[in-house]
Amino acid sequence: MNNPKNSQKIALVAGIILATIFYLLSQYSNELVVPSFCLLTGAGMIYAGGNLRSSSLRVKNFGIKTKAKIIDYEIKRSGGENTSKSYYPIVEFTTTDNETISHKLKLNEGSKKLNSIIDIYYLKENNEYKVIKDSKWWTTYWPYFYITFGVILLFGGIFYVLKTN
Repeated sequence: MNNPKNSQKIALVAGIILATIFYLLSQYSNELVVPSFCLLTGAGMIYAGGNLRSSSLRVKNFGIKTKAKIIDYEIKRSGGENTSKSYYPIVEFTTTDNETISHKLKLNEGSKKLNSIIDIYYLKENNEYKVIKDSKWWTTYWPYFYITFGVILLFGGIFYVLKTN
């Protein structure tokens, strides 16, 4: 299940199921839509945060720390031409087997100068490299943000249900 393609398929199926549930609930009773949304979204965010945290810890604990050079950026815009840019660094590093690897990091960060050196962890699983930047923000704070926001939504949904009964 750690395969990114499987995760995307699971997320797509979960999204379709959630959309169907919300549609059916709205046809039955509008009072159930808000708490259901809070409960399901909160649980999803808790799961996503936990999964993000555990995968980051797995790479950090079992991977190899090394230096990587930023060789390029993939720049994406969230909307049209006037929206802000997101920078996804493409790094190059050498493995312990003297193999040179180029890898796009899955994080968005402000533009750093090309050829900047950063610390990364890499782990080879199923002939694919999982690479994370050595950053407390991405390995700790960001997953806990998801988990915290998920707990707030979850309890919000519970309190909403208790308040209406």
